[in-house]
Amino acid sequence: MPTSQQPAHFPRRSILPRRANLYPHGVWTGALLAGCSLALTLIVLAPGTARAQSLNEALTSAFAGNPGLDAERARQRADQETIKQERAKGMPNLSLDAFQGGERTRTNSSSSTTKLQPEGYSLTLTQPLFQGFQTYNGTRRAKAEVRAGAAQLHDREQSILLDTVTAYMDVVQDRKIARLRKSNIRFLRNELAATKARHRAGDLSKTDVAQARTRLFEGEADLAQAQANAEASEASFEAIIGRSPGALKAPRVPVELLPPSLSEALGVARSTNPTIISALHSQEAARRAKNEAYGALLPTVSLELSHGVDHNTSSSIDKEEESSLFVRMKMPLYQGGDVRSRIRQSRASETGAAYEVTDSRRRTRAGVIDAWKQLHAARARIKAARQQVKAARQALKGVQIEVKVGERALFEVLDAQRELVNGEVALARAQHDHVVSSYTLLAATGRLTARYLSLPAAYPDLDKAVRKKNPRVMFKDHRQSHRNSSLQRQVQPPPTVHPATPVKAVQQKSMAKPMKLAPGQPHWQTTISEVAVVNPAQLASQTRTIRLSSVKPARKRVRRRAVRQGQNPLSSLRTSLPAE
Repeated sequence: MPTSQQPAHFPRRSILPRRANLYPHGVWTGALLAGCSLALTLIVLAPGTARAQSLNEALTSAFAGNPGLDAERARQRADQETIKQERAKGMPNLSLDAFQGGERTRTNSSSSTTKLQPEGYSLTLTQPLFQGFQTYNGTRRAKAEVRAGAAQLHDREQSILLDTVTAYMDVVQDRKIARLRKSNIRFLRNELAATKARHRAGDLSKTDVAQARTRLFEGEADLAQAQANAEASEASFEAIIGRSPGALKAPRVPVELLPPSLSEALGVARSTNPTIISALHSQEAARRAKNEAYGALLPTVSLELSHGVDHNTSSSIDKEEESSLFVRMKMPLYQGGDVRSRIRQSRASETGAAYEVTDSRRRTRAGVIDAWKQLHAARARIKAARQQVKAARQALKGVQIEVKVGERALFEVLDAQRELVNGEVALARAQHDHVVSSYTLLAATGRLTARYLSLPAAYPDLDKAVRKKNPRVMFKDHRQSHRNSSLQRQVQPPPTVHPATPVKAVQQKSMAKPMKLAPGQPHWQTTISEVAVVNPAQLASQTRTIRLSSVKPARKRVRRRAVRQGQNPLSSLRTSLPAE
């Protein structure tokens, strides 16, 4: 007979057979895995628990995966190859020509047949010595065009990022307006039900019921339009960023990235706006193209070196070896007016490029001013809309109370509700315009870049192909060193300053007494004075950079100058340098 109880020291057997054990590593491990799976399922399926996507994440996705931006980057990489192509025109050309074959000759008079197997090779080296500076100007024209293309790519990046911000804020705004319209529908339905109940009780007439129905139908039409706008905004978001928008959170305005004043915004735009930079480089490219066209009128000089070996070319010659060295000069005398026409064409293009620079500066200035005014107008609209919503809520509460005691009509409640909804919609649109106008201002100044916004994205070095070792000034009003990437310098954020903190500025003054230094230490002639500066942003304009000049190098320069002029070096040192 089986017993109903087991001894305490016997282990309890598993209900499942050994082959069907679902958790071979132990009961506690299986229970833990099951609990984790259940928790993960609940988290995924629970509504409202997904993490909201931020604006920076959307900007990063658009910067890294937008197909239009990728196409522009590919075009820029293709344009960079033109530099090597222009530079190759001044490089030596080496070619090899080889042949091998058979030849059979039969003479009828002697009835003899001659068979030959000629073979040989020829090696030719051609080095251009002078081409009328066409290679020099053509290479620099290609570099200027590449820099102009990089600025255009920078402008395209700004357009993509600004479109991303606009699409993001459109989704946030239209979803909020749709929620407001739904809330208005619920309110109007409750009012219609209450109006019908009071009509049945004899307190209200059919006119009041008709008014409530009219407002309900109007609200339903507004809701349908709001939902359609939200769906269209979501489609635009997916087209730009590449994925459908999930839960989005309203971003804040990047106040720390905006210029503090309109004058500073205009100054930044003049030096970093990609439209102006592209126009300046295009002007430089046009100037180089004009010089390149003038070079076609000059002679060209080249060096040609060749060496060839032929075998069995005739019955009397077994081997023939030939070497040659020539310096060739070619002088154009008449080309039918083609070169002169190209020169006139390049001069007209240069003039047009100069006008484009002026036009881009004017348009950039107008764009900065418009963005600045729109930003401050949006701030004022937000402030006014909040006061409007606050007053409309108070008015709605008061009208509802007065309607209950019979001092107000029903249509006044409906009007108060409409004013409240309109105020909330106006507040949502003002907040949308505030964020968009702030990023529009950054784009107008040329600072709407991934690097300036500190986005976690890869930044391609687009200026690598045109980088030079020695810095050189290309434009009078746009001085940049070629040692580092021009785009990287344009998008670097300015250092954070705190206007309320007093800063010590260093100034150089005339030296009254020499400084006492330790023995063996080089004597640097300088005097440092500290001047309090309230605004650190004006530090560069109100102070001068310290320039340290060594007495010993100065002595050497004075001594050399005195020797060249035939004077006594010791007397020149006494009169030119201060006593130690």
